[in-house]
Amino acid sequence: MLICGDQEGAVGCGVATHIDCCDPPLKAVPDEDWFCSSCSKGSSSGRSMLYRTERTVVVKSGPL
Repeated sequence: MLICGDQEGAVGCGVATHIDCCDPPLKAVPDEDWFCSSCSKGSSSGRSMLYRTERTVVVKSGPL
């Protein structure tokens, strides 16, 4: 299972996804942080997207 976000829980929505349900399916859990498609691409629902820069959390609103 993958959980959307970083290890600290400061970024991402926390949705859980099986690696087989990813599009395309993953063969293994990635070593790096994983983000769902909504958090990776932004969302059309108007939610703010959070993403990290080197030591800063940046909030970007609106379409990406």
